Amino acid sequence: MKRLLIVILLYFLISYSFAQNRIGFYLDDEINNTFSIPFKTINNLIILKLSINDSRELSFILDSGSKNTLLFIDDSINNPLEKSYQRAFEINGWGNGVSNFGFISIQNKVKLGKVIGSNISIVGINKSDMDISPFFGEKIDGILGIDIFKSLIVQINFQKQKIIFSNPANFVAPKKSEKIKIVFDNDKPFINCEMAFDDQKKFPIKLLIDLGESKPISLVVGTDSFIQYPNNFVYANLGVGLNGLISGFIGQNRRFQIGKFQLENIFTAYPDENSLKGILIKDTRNGSIGMGVLNRFLLTFNLAENALYLKKNINYKKPFVFNRTGIEIRAEEPKYERFFIGNVVPYTPAYIYGLQAEDEILVIDGIPIEKLNYKEILGILEDKDKNFLYLKIKRGNDIKEFNLHLFSLFN
Repeated sequence: MKRLLIVILLYFLISYSFAQNRIGFYLDDEINNTFSIPFKTINNLIILKLSINDSRELSFILDSGSKNTLLFIDDSINNPLEKSYQRAFEINGWGNGVSNFGFISIQNKVKLGKVIGSNISIVGINKSDMDISPFFGEKIDGILGIDIFKSLIVQINFQKQKIIFSNPANFVAPKKSEKIKIVFDNDKPFINCEMAFDDQKKFPIKLLIDLGESKPISLVVGTDSFIQYPNNFVYANLGVGLNGLISGFIGQNRRFQIGKFQLENIFTAYPDENSLKGILIKDTRNGSIGMGVLNRFLLTFNLAENALYLKKNINYKKPFVFNRTGIEIRAEEPKYERFFIGNVVPYTPAYIYGLQAEDEILVIDGIPIEKLNYKEILGILEDKDKNFLYLKIKRGNDIKEFNLHLFSLFN
């Protein structure tokens, strides 16, 4: 009996030691093969729930284009990064601001239901240095990077709004899907595609697979001789990067091809030089393929064989949409119940009719603002069939009304 107890004790000690020494993401041992979690999309990006070191539930953006997992540390909550910081870390990314600095914390436990990350390195950054929550209308706690894709099959189903994780040993490719080869450069995933600009000729382009990019395609001018600003473009703020707001231009290109799939009249973002100065480009990319394209497919990542499998979904044939109003929205913290114009893009309807940054929106499209959430407001602004947009705003102590006549920005 004594010997049996010793054997059992050794078994548990070995099992505990093995669990402690595992590195990366894996399925809980009680899960046979697959486990799924729900997600939602805001601003065309994937938001999912997780915990760090048994913290409260946190909201993270899933970002295959980020080498690091980032946590925005808020002074109002306990910092879940239990291990001491190891060294300062400069965070380089797109944006007009200065580079941010964080600190690397090692040996963290991350949980997404029954998906467990063991000994995960996380970069902590003060929320005050990078507050993206107002551009999502709810609190965003961090960014989940490429690590979760490395040891599991990750399938993203936009129709069902869920992510399915499974073990590579049991992988079966989805029926009627196409296998796209992934090439890793500087520990980031890239694919080779083609783009036709103003004529029928298609050019090869190397794109980062970037679930953290809301636009369909982003191209960096000058990375190849054929990548230039389009003849017909509009100035735009392109989103929020790791180093602040990204400014640049939006154009519309004739045709984009990935594998056997062709997409027509695709909106393309071109970040300007100010937005690129904060990033150290150590790879040879031409740009990024973002959610505006990726959400048209059932995505299955199998990095064990350096592959992405694509299968059309119901979004595939939908036309690409673009906010023609020139209004960019931010929500006021902490409740995100008040909405303001964060910026007005020059030479757009909002600019022409005299709307201004910091105007508070009271009514949009005839709907009182308190009846809408951030995602619903974005849907109104991106409605391709809308010809007029009514707004009631508060500017200081004054209430003003506008009826914008919307027009194509590319004519």
